[in-house]
Amino acid sequence: MSTRNETFTADGPVHVNIGTAAGRIEVRLTDGPDVHVEVRHAPESATPWSEGVSQVLGWINGQLGEQGPTDTGAEAVRRTWVDFTAGTLTVRSPKAAPLGAVPLGVTVLAPLGSRVTANGGAASVTVAGTADRVEVGTGAGSVDVERATGVVQANAGTGTVRVGSAGGGLRARTGAGDVEAGELGGPSTIVTGRGNVHLATVAADLRVRSGSGTITVADATAGRIELNTGSGALNVAVRRGTPAEVDVSTGVGTAVADLPLDTTAPAEAPALRVRGRSGTGDVAVTLAG
Repeated sequence: MSTRNETFTADGPVHVNIGTAAGRIEVRLTDGPDVHVEVRHAPESATPWSEGVSQVLGWINGQLGEQGPTDTGAEAVRRTWVDFTAGTLTVRSPKAAPLGAVPLGVTVLAPLGSRVTANGGAASVTVAGTADRVEVGTGAGSVDVERATGVVQANAGTGTVRVGSAGGGLRARTGAGDVEAGELGGPSTIVTGRGNVHLATVAADLRVRSGSGTITVADATAGRIELNTGSGALNVAVRRGTPAEVDVSTGVGTAVADLPLDTTAPAEAPALRVRGRSGTGDVAVTLAG
């Protein structure tokens, strides 16, 4: 059997906790009362690494007269641990070879407002609907989170991190992957090695650091914003009518702050402060829209 389904009854939001080595994780948060889990063999979502390991282990097992790849996929589904206790749904795929290299598709339907924790070595993770807090980690996969009322914490190696809205802020770290976010309502910290960072609306304190990526804030409204990149560009757009204190510079590129200048000392500290540094890239601060 390459597909497995289980359903549990919940009294409200739950904690969804998923761990799988390869494949795809999808959590859909709906207004239904139940928790439903589907685990299936998902060879179409295999990364080159996991597919190569699975093929090698399958060949070795074949030489030893053991189960072939098809049986291995079904066995990985069967041996995936699924448990729902005290409001926590736990899903764990096998870790030991050869089952640990089998790509699995894990789909969970849970109530709106649930907390989501997901870890995938080479698995992509998607969270659709409104979550409470979200904590996601993946090595080679991408991360997509539609909406969270709390903090979103996302770590990815080479994959892209996309967040629609994080009411409690975003804490993201990637190696080479880009970071994209729609609305950040709480204090946020983003660190990338080579990835670009694009943020739509920022209304709280923000710190972004990238080795060589370009950093863009499309609509800054409030908070202390600190941006640093080694060789990328910095682009910040300040919402019209928002008093802002700006301090930007670059070592080699051009730095421009194209904002209305007020020479009168403000009665109180501005709600928005922008500080940006680039080693060799251009820096621009303009009005949004």
